[in-house]
Amino acid sequence: MKHEFTIHTLQEVVTEGVCSRVRPIVMTALMAAFGLLHAALSNGIGSETSKPLAIIVIGGLITATVLTLLVFPQFFMFHTEMQRQYRMFFGELT
Repeated sequence: MKHEFTIHTLQEVVTEGVCSRVRPIVMTALMAAFGLLHAALSNGIGSETSKPLAIIVIGGLITATVLTLLVFPQFFMFHTEMQRQYRMFFGELT
């Protein structure tokens, strides 16, 4: 198997990585959230303990999905750019 190496900008690489992971991450989170939806909407006996837990878990799934797809890639690009500027200014310190 032959690999082709091309030069891409950091933004292109991060965008391609996020686009390739959107579907698996969203599908996994949605399936778990749909599974807990019944517990989150129940009003029967025993729901006083399962309902708050299901709501918190669904909120955590939404938060983790947003962080994984939107916040962490931006943080990575910011951190990498800061490293690049630091190395340009101070040089390699190894």
